[in-house]
Amino acid sequence: MSFQISIGDAILLAQIALRLAQTFTKGRKSAPVEFQEIENELYSLSAALAAVKNERDSVRLSADQMAPGNNQHIAAEDIFAHILQNCRHTLTHLEELVKKYMIVSEQTDPQKPKLERWSHSLMKNWRKIEWTTEKGDLNTLRSQIMVHINSLNLLVNISTSSRAASIERSLDKKLVLLEELHQWYVDNLKEIQPKRSHSPGSLIWESGATTHAQGLGIVSTFELAKKNEVGHETICPYASIRSDWIESFLDGTLDPNSGSMFVCSCLDHHPRTMSHQPTVQRYGLSHLIFPIRIASDDISWVLYRIADTANNELVDLYIRNIHPSYIRRLEDTLFRSLSSRRSDAILTQGQGNSLCYISAENQEEHILEAMGDLNISRQSVESITFQSGRSRHIQEWITDVQILQYGVRNLGTVVGNTQGDLVRSLEYAEILISFDADEAQERDDVASMVLKLRRNTTTVLTEKASVEIKSIEAVGTHSDERTTTHEGLDVIIQFTTKPAREFHDKIEAMRMELFVKSLQYPSSNEKVVLNLQTARVECERAYIDDAEITIVVDADAKYRLIITSRNGCTIISQVLVADFFTSLSNGLNFTGPTYLVQIGDTGERKVYHYKNGFRHLNLSTRQANHMLELARSSVSFAIRNSE
Repeated sequence: MSFQISIGDAILLAQIALRLAQTFTKGRKSAPVEFQEIENELYSLSAALAAVKNERDSVRLSADQMAPGNNQHIAAEDIFAHILQNCRHTLTHLEELVKKYMIVSEQTDPQKPKLERWSHSLMKNWRKIEWTTEKGDLNTLRSQIMVHINSLNLLVNISTSSRAASIERSLDKKLVLLEELHQWYVDNLKEIQPKRSHSPGSLIWESGATTHAQGLGIVSTFELAKKNEVGHETICPYASIRSDWIESFLDGTLDPNSGSMFVCSCLDHHPRTMSHQPTVQRYGLSHLIFPIRIASDDISWVLYRIADTANNELVDLYIRNIHPSYIRRLEDTLFRSLSSRRSDAILTQGQGNSLCYISAENQEEHILEAMGDLNISRQSVESITFQSGRSRHIQEWITDVQILQYGVRNLGTVVGNTQGDLVRSLEYAEILISFDADEAQERDDVASMVLKLRRNTTTVLTEKASVEIKSIEAVGTHSDERTTTHEGLDVIIQFTTKPAREFHDKIEAMRMELFVKSLQYPSSNEKVVLNLQTARVECERAYIDDAEITIVVDADAKYRLIITSRNGCTIISQVLVADFFTSLSNGLNFTGPTYLVQIGDTGERKVYHYKNGFRHLNLSTRQANHMLELARSSVSFAIRNSE
């Protein structure tokens, strides 16, 4: 007897997963750090269920072309139904626990959101609570949710690839793969037990293993610095964010008079040193604060326009030397939330500014993500020459030069632990050149020019203290807001003295920033054909305890493998060999050209290139390797049927 699939089932489950994730987010203040892992997985599960809904819409259109009562189609529907039923099983049990242990308090001010926190009973006994119907712990719950996500993503991939090929020829083998995957799924829900790895906040799947190892804590300190005339002045080498401050900020309950957002932790690292607490506590939140990543291999951020309560000033503070285990968490919590809230405030007042604006080209919302931190060179530009063919134009009234990289906010999107505020990075950075407004109006000339710097843009530092940028796209804005676009423009920026080298170094740092992002994320001409949350990934060059695997394909049918660690410190991008999916060999071939990005203990990013890839690449368990092989088979079958 077949189970009838309703599109409403997937929609309902996606809504439940999203609501549960939001509950974990709002209750984060009173919860252990392990709860954030569940929060992340629930957001991912909601996205996977939404993808299933879209896929079932397409499947119904294809099914209409089949003969009524087709046994193969009915069997395939059964497998989708079983997966959704098991997903419902996990979410329903979790819903009951949330209702039992989550306390909602009314605010005295009706304009403020309700306060949600976990009960004292849960906080005291959360390790003893049966988080799954199989009486599993919190780690087992996370593993189950990961199994749901992987199964849903792979099922969608198999179904899509089969529909892309000939349905009549592919349905038999498609059904075999679906049945095999479902059996794998059922077996693993019963057998899988998680084991705590030696890495902070990560889990490893082990079949039948019940051993737990003590994980290491996350080092949540960083260097707090302020720019001065000669460089940067260190305020505190081991500063951190006040835990109560950031929790109140994330919950929306932060009191404007709550005081400093920083605390000095120097005594915890060097007991004989002096505390910088009196200095760091003078800095707090302002209504103009904005976080911006500094484009460099040394991962750092600037908090633009933070309040200095001692001097009643707005200053820029630099967060540097962030421990690798803390980078991703700091970005996903404080920096993303700050950026989103400030962007909302800016755009409610008009069309925005250089921090956030509405693009005149496509009306997209652009939010500043990274910048080249120019110290001297922006004030040392003597002239700029624009040349296109035989046409040549020289500008001498330059007021400012900046190197900026923006992202686009996609409202209504749910991916990972970021909802409704996902920022898709643009594939270019902007060299923003501002000219004297009065001169521009008098000469009916451009008031500003944006050069679109891409990762493959050619730049040259000359001996004449100038930087040449070859064949770049540019958009000029006139004083009356008219815009003009120029293709293949050669630009020569002439400096007075040595600052030309600094400017060229910052451009190259931004190009590297764009290159690393192109390795980590699918480009505009690539689409995702597989996404798996797995466990340990090992090869002769890297070891990742908790990884996400993505395979993308571009318009030329070239496939690329992307492996990223959960903490964002490791990225592997490999162009898959031509016969990766079609080879009959039992062993997978990972010898395609590969880039490896690593952030080490010092927080410095390094990029390695391996022309011949890896001799081997292994996942941690037989089940995870089996899932990758199933995905390979489904893509392989679609390729063969489309030829």
